[in-house]
Amino acid sequence: MKKKISFIIVLAIHALCAFMLVWLSTDTYNGVQFNHNYGILVFCTLEFVALSLLMKNRDDCLFFDNNIIRLTRISSRRKAACIEILKICTTVLIVEIFKIALTALFSILLGKHITFKGIMLLFALELFVKLILMLIQFALELISSYNFSFLIICISFLLLLLIGTAIYLFTTENPEAAITPILRIINKYNLINYISPYRAKLLCTATLQPLAAIMALNLLQIIILVFCSKKISILPKE
Repeated sequence: MKKKISFIIVLAIHALCAFMLVWLSTDTYNGVQFNHNYGILVFCTLEFVALSLLMKNRDDCLFFDNNIIRLTRISSRRKAACIEILKICTTVLIVEIFKIALTALFSILLGKHITFKGIMLLFALELFVKLILMLIQFALELISSYNFSFLIICISFLLLLLIGTAIYLFTTENPEAAITPILRIINKYNLINYISPYRAKLLCTATLQPLAAIMALNLLQIIILVFCSKKISILPKE
C-alpha cells in the first residue's frame, strides 16, 4: 500500500510539473533552455527529485537490509541484480510515459506548438538520461547508505544543470576568451545538458549522436552492474 501511495504521489507531482513546464515555456516546451528561467529549472528539478525519492523509498529491493532473506533464496546475485534493474527500468519508463503524455496534452490545451518528432525526442532524452542517473543511484545504494545516494544524485543533477547554463552563457558572451574552447568541451560532455533537446541541439550538430551515446552508456552500466553484483556485500549498511 505504501508503495502504491508513493507512486501515485510521484505521478501527481509529475502532472503538476508537466503543466507548469508547458505553461512557463514561451512557445514549445523543448526542455530546459540555457537561460535563467528559474520556474522551469525548479519544476524540472522537482520532477527529478520526486523520481529519485521514489527509488530511494522502495522497500522491495532484494539487496536492501530488510530483504536479505529473500535474496539468499535466489540462486544467483546476478539474477537478483537483473530483477532489480528491470524494476528500475520499468518504473522510470512508466513515469516518463505518463509525463510525456501529459506534456503533449497540456501543450495542445494551452495552444503551444508541438510536433511528434519533438515530443518523442524529449521523451527519449529524458528517459535515458534519468535512467542512467537512477542506475547510478542504485549502484551507490549497494555500496553506501540510501540517504547519501539520494542526496548525491539530486545535488549533482541540480548543480550540473546550473553549471551547463553558466558555461553556455559565459562562452556565448566571451567567445574570444582563452578558456572558452575548454569550457565548450566540458559543457558538451555534461550529461545533464542532454535531458533537454533544446540544449542538445545547441551542443551537437545531430541530436541522434548524443542519444545513441546515452543509450550505449545505459547498456554499459547495466552490464557492469550485473557482472559486479556477485561482489556486492549483503551485510546491513550503516
